[in-house]
Amino acid sequence: MQQDSTQAQREESSGQLGLFLVEADSYLEVKDCNLKSVQDHVVPSLNADGGLSPEAEEDPLKQVQDAAFIMNWKAPQQNSQLSQQVQEEFVGVISLQSTTISDFFFGVVAGPYSLLNCDKSTFQNMRGTAVKVDLPKVLKLTSCIF
Repeated sequence: MQQDSTQAQREESSGQLGLFLVEADSYLEVKDCNLKSVQDHVVPSLNADGGLSPEAEEDPLKQVQDAAFIMNWKAPQQNSQLSQQVQEEFVGVISLQSTTISDFFFGVVAGPYSLLNCDKSTFQNMRGTAVKVDLPKVLKLTSCIF
């Protein structure tokens, strides 16, 4: 059962492996913390039986990438007016204050309508992008070091 849950999380996060997953209508506040990835390389994507997927063997770009935070990052649903209204009202919120994030591929990955507030935080030694956002509702970066 645990393996099925892990596989579902990998599929939902589009090949990204998050330390913290913040879904809709959730609030996460992190203060005075030091978050560091312990892996020194990109973890290859795995197939259902735990082996390396054929795509990852052929193309190193098709590998799982770790992130400190993943928020509101699910496959887009059909564009009905009701689903858009629900997405706009029930969004994930991340507030980072005086936090150091290091050695991840992504620091923060935020999907549509996300609210992200970073104050006096440091993103260092990122292997990819420090902050990756797609149509954020609010993105506020104050006194951060990248």
